[in-house]
Amino acid sequence: MCVTLLLAFLPPTRANAAPFAYITNYSGSTVSVLDVATNTVITKIPVTAQPYGVAVSPNGTRAYVTSDHDAFPGDAGILSVIDTATNTVIQRVRVGVAPVGVAVNPAGTRVYVANSVGQYSALRSMSVIDTATNTVVDTVELQGAPDVGSPQNVVVHPAGTPVYAINHSLFGPASPSVWVIDATNNQITGTITATLNRPFGAAVHPSGAFLYVADNNADQSESNLVAVINTTSHSITYFSVSGAPRGVAVHPDGTRLYVATANPNTVQVIDTQANTVTHTISVGTQPFDPSGVALTQDGRRLYVANSVSSTVAVIDTVTNSVVATVPVEGGAIAFGRFVGPGQLFTSVSIDIKPGSFPNSINLKSKGTVAVAILGTSSFDVDDVAVDTVEFAGAAPVRVSFEDVNLDGHVDLVFHFQTQDLQLTSISTEATLTGETTGGTPITGTDSVRVVP
Repeated sequence: MCVTLLLAFLPPTRANAAPFAYITNYSGSTVSVLDVATNTVITKIPVTAQPYGVAVSPNGTRAYVTSDHDAFPGDAGILSVIDTATNTVIQRVRVGVAPVGVAVNPAGTRVYVANSVGQYSALRSMSVIDTATNTVVDTVELQGAPDVGSPQNVVVHPAGTPVYAINHSLFGPASPSVWVIDATNNQITGTITATLNRPFGAAVHPSGAFLYVADNNADQSESNLVAVINTTSHSITYFSVSGAPRGVAVHPDGTRLYVATANPNTVQVIDTQANTVTHTISVGTQPFDPSGVALTQDGRRLYVANSVSSTVAVIDTVTNSVVATVPVEGGAIAFGRFVGPGQLFTSVSIDIKPGSFPNSINLKSKGTVAVAILGTSSFDVDDVAVDTVEFAGAAPVRVSFEDVNLDGHVDLVFHFQTQDLQLTSISTEATLTGETTGGTPITGTDSVRVVP
């Protein structure tokens, strides 16, 4: 049976959908909550003055924010614990002086905070917080060359141990560049010294094999390096980028590293096999704009906090282009993994020209091309908001419900004018995009063969 629908639909009812991004606004003393599905700020959360680092728990229920100025007597910094269901601060934890970087372990049981000045002394430290009680359960003393450097970032190995504390220097080469800490007992097991002046942004490869550390050499008097550290042997290789590298993030599939740079203001895309720059994307409008960077869980979007222009750039990682720029409050830093879990896109199976292969398309044809979204036991095509669907940049002219592959599941078949398709003679695949009625983006890709 085939049921054909006219394309005159009411817009779907949208709901705020996960994931969310949490942007620390340094001069605004707030955290902007950005709905990644719509790229809009849905609320601002007041926090202690000058928030900097931020990390979202693996299950997305908590966001942890460091602040330099305290809410208690004495010189302590603050870790604000945000309940993401209510977007409120539920606890403030007293940590060391001038906390900057923050990270959560994969199990969500521990939070690590890099304190750039040790509590009540010149001793640098890392606070270890139990997430069940929101209390500091240990403080790791991080010592290095006298008056050279301070821990300003922390990242955790995908296995949960070790933890890497990054030493940032203002006056000369940091020594060491990295402290290696056993998360099972919070003991320093080693140090790594790289040829870096100001180590800052850092990320671990999803395989755990490499630690990437960016040298935020803002005066650009020397090469702006990113160190690639073998996490087993601690051997180091380097590659250069244009500008001063700041935040870094690795794509979930491990094939690409994203490095935000200042002067020029860009995000540079690195092939992690060759450690070479493959794409350069301009972001921000003011000098020294880009700061923190973070990816959605599915790797389809990269978010870049621009601290001077107070915006967040949204990058499509497939096309390597900026698809949105979102204004936030003053001084957007968002230093850390600030995007929560959740799939930005729901992948759907599609079949171009059902029943035929190869999927040949003559772009000069005055006819239509049929594309089916296939229903499955886990995906009901009734959930598709049909008026949001596009294929190769074209809107449909007709849609029907059919079981095109005779598997017992109803499929949704769209017809598109061939000459509306944004394909070229060298296209080998085409993508359908749209949304569910709940506002979740969907995407599906199939092969094509363009013929004369």
